[in-house]
Amino acid sequence: MMNSDLSTFELALLRTERDIADEDDEVARLEAEMVRMQSEIAQSGQRRAGFVALRNELKKRLGHDVPEDAGRASNQDDDVSDSQVSRNAFKGMAPDHAARKHLLEIGHGMSHTALVKALLRGNVKTGSKNSTDTMRTALHRHKEWFVWKKEKGQRGIWELVEWQTGEDRLGAEDTTASRMSGLPHGSSTLSLVSQSNVAVPK
Repeated sequence: MMNSDLSTFELALLRTERDIADEDDEVARLEAEMVRMQSEIAQSGQRRAGFVALRNELKKRLGHDVPEDAGRASNQDDDVSDSQVSRNAFKGMAPDHAARKHLLEIGHGMSHTALVKALLRGNVKTGSKNSTDTMRTALHRHKEWFVWKKEKGQRGIWELVEWQTGEDRLGAEDTTASRMSGLPHGSSTLSLVSQSNVAVPK
């Protein structure tokens, strides 16, 4: 009788462990799906921000009123983007590799504060008491990956080199080439509307 009970318990334990593993797989699948959907939302928001910026510029050219906070609207999602990162998303990754992975996933630039919060939430370890400065240094070391951009009146943001177009791209490539050759480089010029294909005449 006792052996029968033990066998029943063992079978129940095996089934329970299998159920736990299945639920772990389901959680992982849902987290991956959430990241994918958040990435699509972020990309859509970035495209919309480009159109909004174009509209505001056209309004200025036509002499129409433009809200004072219109230029800051495109950066509002930075403050909440860290909540989109699953725990241990960057476990075991260096800050620079984790930052590149995260920017690729969300598809748009981020302020340094928001990026640091996202990386820390994803379990990036810096081994330093000042994570903000350590990560800033790590990103600045990779001019071939990251571009720091700041427009007047707005927060600076980190972007990826491959996102740059036109003069922005040339400036980023010049920075990378200069870094490799040891020669000084010039500053890149920020484009007016980075996400729109419509040119505004000057």
